[in-house]
Amino acid sequence: MKRFWPVAVVVVILLAGGIFLALKPDHKSGSNQTQFAFKKACSILTEARAKQLLGKDVTPDTSNQNAASGDLDVSSCGYAQQFSSDAPAATVKTALAAEILVRAAKTDDGAQSNQLQFGLHKPATAQDVSGYGDRAYWYPSAAQLFILKHRNQYILSYGPIQGAHSLDQTKQLADLVIDDL
Repeated sequence: MKRFWPVAVVVVILLAGGIFLALKPDHKSGSNQTQFAFKKACSILTEARAKQLLGKDVTPDTSNQNAASGDLDVSSCGYAQQFSSDAPAATVKTALAAEILVRAAKTDDGAQSNQLQFGLHKPATAQDVSGYGDRAYWYPSAAQLFILKHRNQYILSYGPIQGAHSLDQTKQLADLVIDDL
């Protein structure tokens, strides 16, 4: 019985250490950076959602891309209304497009970079928008809605392919995807 307690104490210590290591966040080698999970843009702006905004005939933007750095993963996804080649020019001119760009933080430094876009690096002409994410603003010069949510930055654009996009139009896209950001 006397040998049971030392063995039991060692087993408890080993179990506690194993649990600690299993629950500890991943770190980059040589740094103190927490790793984060993220979603790609096309998993947020799906074809089904694009059809809700643009109608049943949509075409994906061929420039949809993904890029990565040590601190950020960047992906974009866009769709436009699709028309037949014999569609009137006026119809094509008023065609709508929707796009989302995701700057997903992979580390604390990436999250800080995203947060700076809503502070120090926020454009002077930006207009704050409430009700979207942790912070949001409309940048009229680019006709884009910028949203900071859960350490990630999302840039949304929705409106006519040729012509100005409005905040109210872009809010339609934001309302459709906000729960998945």
